[in-house]
Amino acid sequence: MLQLVGRRAFGAVAVAFCLAVVLFIYVVDTYFRDIGLARQLGFVLFASTVLNVVLAVAFNYGWRWLWRWIPALNDLLFPDWNGTWDVEIHWQWEGKQGTVAAEAEIKQSLLKLSIGLQSERSDSETLSVVARKHSESARPHLHYLYDAKPTAGYQDDNPAHTGAAILKPDLASNDILRGNYFTDRASSGYYIMTRRHNAL
Repeated sequence: MLQLVGRRAFGAVAVAFCLAVVLFIYVVDTYFRDIGLARQLGFVLFASTVLNVVLAVAFNYGWRWLWRWIPALNDLLFPDWNGTWDVEIHWQWEGKQGTVAAEAEIKQSLLKLSIGLQSERSDSETLSVVARKHSESARPHLHYLYDAKPTAGYQDDNPAHTGAAILKPDLASNDILRGNYFTDRASSGYYIMTRRHNAL
């Protein structure tokens, strides 16, 4: 996800971190000069630990609050796609085709992204999800690799497989993702994912 937030934004965080460390050192040197070097170092270590904890919380949770407070960040940087999604899987395999209803859970932070998908017929887990923006249109999309295992009773007509999909948001809403997929068992199809409103 950091590659989508952008090098400038990440650079700004790094510069802010360095400035905070310099400020801590200045405060210690200016106001705590009489307490001795050992206590000064102790204060700097304590303050930098607090700063690291604050940054870790911000990277994992605080950014969502910022995205809700400034909704333009969903378009400017990258959408917050956390939540539960209703999924229609349109499939083709061995001359047959059909539609399966499923549920997906997207978990996203600034550092990682995963998609868990479950239907009556199978359960899939993320092997890799890479978030990208198109180089020309800046439209976000997800490169999604997954491993699907059949549920009991569906092993014969739905063997385990690995698949790949590129998921893109609907032009009108970030609450709809669409994308084609293909698998290593020579099946293919497409997803239509709609976020549940109560997930936000």
